[in-house]
Amino acid sequence: NWDWWVMKAAQTGTVTVVTRQVGTGDAPDLVLEVFTDGEFGEAKDRSDQDLQGNSANESATVQVTAGQAVHVKVSSNFGRGAKYRLSSSLAP
Repeated sequence: NWDWWVMKAAQTGTVTVVTRQVGTGDAPDLVLEVFTDGEFGEAKDRSDQDLQGNSANESATVQVTAGQAVHVKVSSNFGRGAKYRLSSSLAP
């Protein structure tokens, strides 16, 4: 199972995308991948780090230019829909 998200960079800088578990109980095991320039062969950054010991907590960072499309893929090993929060920030 996977979800795709697309955003455009408001300005040139560094975009950081993170996932965090929603709710309590067993965390879904997520993998976060970030692609740019419509190139989907290899992610610009990929995370399966399980930050803070939580398998839903991932973080990926890429350099972008103003107006550049950023494609984010979140994958889960679970057959059911994984509940997570996705957020991003842009540092000039």
